[in-house]
Amino acid sequence: MSSAPVAVGGVGGSGTRVIAHILEYCGFFIGSDLPETMDTVWYAALFGRRNVLLDDNDSLQDLVQLFFRQMAEPAPLTPSELDRLNALKDYPRHQHTPDKISEWLDGFINHCTTGTPAERWGWKVPYTHVLIDRLMAWHPTLKYVHISRNGLDMAYSANQNQLGKWGPIFLNREVDIGPRDSLKYWCAVQRRVASAKTRHPDRIFLLSFDRLVEDPVTWISQLIDFLGVHLDAEDKDTLASWINPPRSVDRHKAHDISVLDPEDVAYAQRCNDCILT
Repeated sequence: MSSAPVAVGGVGGSGTRVIAHILEYCGFFIGSDLPETMDTVWYAALFGRRNVLLDDNDSLQDLVQLFFRQMAEPAPLTPSELDRLNALKDYPRHQHTPDKISEWLDGFINHCTTGTPAERWGWKVPYTHVLIDRLMAWHPTLKYVHISRNGLDMAYSANQNQLGKWGPIFLNREVDIGPRDSLKYWCAVQRRVASAKTRHPDRIFLLSFDRLVEDPVTWISQLIDFLGVHLDAEDKDTLASWINPPRSVDRHKAHDISVLDPEDVAYAQRCNDCILT
C-alpha cells in the first residue's frame, strides 16, 4: 500500500523545480521521463490541455484514477484504457507539438507495463492547481504543495506560459501577455489556492519561495514534516544548501509598476507580507 501522494504546483517560474528535486531526494517517484524542468510529463500529457475543463466529470475522474493507480502500482492497461490514452494524442495543445505529446504518452503507457510499485509517489507540474479541488476530492490522502513567489516579481517573469494557456479561463477574457495581466492571473491563482486551503487545511502546504530563500533550514524542516518523511539534520542541511537566491529577486523594482492594477498590487503586497504555512 502506497503512502499519501504529493503534488507540487505554482505559477510558472515560482521555484517548483527545486521542490521536485527534494521529493526525489526523499524517495518519491515522480516519473521516469523527467526533463530538465523536472515536470512529470505524464501528468502533462494527460491533463495539460485546456479542454480538460470540458471533460465529462465521470470521464475525467476515470482518467485521474487511472493516473493515480498507475503511478502507485503500475499494471498493463485494458484495451479501453489504451484507446483512451492514445486518443489524447490528437487533442490540441497550447504549447507542445503532437509528436511531443505522443512521446510522453508512449512513455506512460510503457511505464504501465514495465514499472514497479512505488511506496512514495507524486508529481510536479506547475499548473496542477487548475484541477486541485477535484484531485483532492478524488484521492482522499493526496497532499499538495503550492509554491508562490512575490507577485510583483512574477509579473515581470519571462515565463508567461500559464498566462497564455490558462489566463483566458481564469480571467474569463482574452489576455495580453504582459505585466498587468500576468499579475491579474497570479492573483486569481493565489485566491483559488487559498480558498482550497480553507477546505483542506491539513492537506495543502502553501510555501513562499521568498521565505524559503530567506530561511531555508526552517522552511525545509516544515516541508519535510508536511511530506511525512523522516530526515536527519544532515539531510535537511543538504536540502537547504540547494536553495540559492535567484538574481530575479526584487526584479519589479527595475520597472514602473504604475502599469499594474493598484488593487492587484495591494493584494500581492499583502500576500508577500504574510508568512504562508
